[in-house]
Amino acid sequence: MGRKGEMEAIACRILNAYEDRCKDLEKLACEFKIMLEKSALKRGSRWVKDEEIVRQLAKILCEAEELLDDIEKERLEAAHVFDRMMAASKECK
Repeated sequence: MGRKGEMEAIACRILNAYEDRCKDLEKLACEFKIMLEKSALKRGSRWVKDEEIVRQLAKILCEAEELLDDIEKERLEAAHVFDRMMAASKECK
């Protein structure tokens, strides 16, 4: 595989990882919404929070934060690969 093919493969891998992270984040957002709905048990005019559900929500938020960090790393790697591809294309001219 030539240099261009190698860079394209890296870019594809980064894009696929980014899409996977976005899907994971979307799944966590859905779980968060469901858990939030479960945690809000209406009793009269008050909303009662269940401790276990709140712990689960906190865990989901931590996972989402980790995914956002991963997405940012992938974005930075993609920018680096793009810069390398641009530099390589200028060298070919």
